[in-house]
Amino acid sequence: GGGVGGVDWCQQLLWGLRQAWLLAERGEPPVVQVIGSGVANEVKEVAPKREMQLARLIDAADTSHELNLLWQGLLEVPPAVFDLHSLQILRLNGNQLLEIPPAVRSLVQLHTLHATGNLLVDLPAEIGSLTALETPRLEANALVDLPAELGALSLLTELRLRDGPAPAPA
Repeated sequence: GGGVGGVDWCQQLLWGLRQAWLLAERGEPPVVQVIGSGVANEVKEVAPKREMQLARLIDAADTSHELNLLWQGLLEVPPAVFDLHSLQILRLNGNQLLEIPPAVRSLVQLHTLHATGNLLVDLPAEIGSLTALETPRLEANALVDLPAELGALSLLTELRLRDGPAPAPA
């Protein structure tokens, strides 16, 4: 059906608007060779130019300690991100991420994590090992549960979760 209060319709409309904006901003996507990768080896398209752009951003973050992967259409966090052990700020807003992988535990200096506007349904327990984490922003996701390990984060000053999924009908 139409979901609770038309939520499905609204989400489809917002997704369509986001896709139209990306098309207007970046132009037609390139034709690329399809390769197998990702969760459960599903097939996804990877544009070589985009791969190179992501690699440059990740390389630059090694010295800047800040990585902005905003509105990149990512289905997963690039594995190379988890090699950035001195990363302090990670912004993943506006992608299509279904999860933040357990490898996030390697980002021991991370104090800011923004993953607003993705498709996250839960967080890994390993997020509790990010002892420097102060301000995770996770608004506009589909989070239904939070790991108890978040309680171990003594520096946590703010946890933003607004605009999650609509509550299930009673």
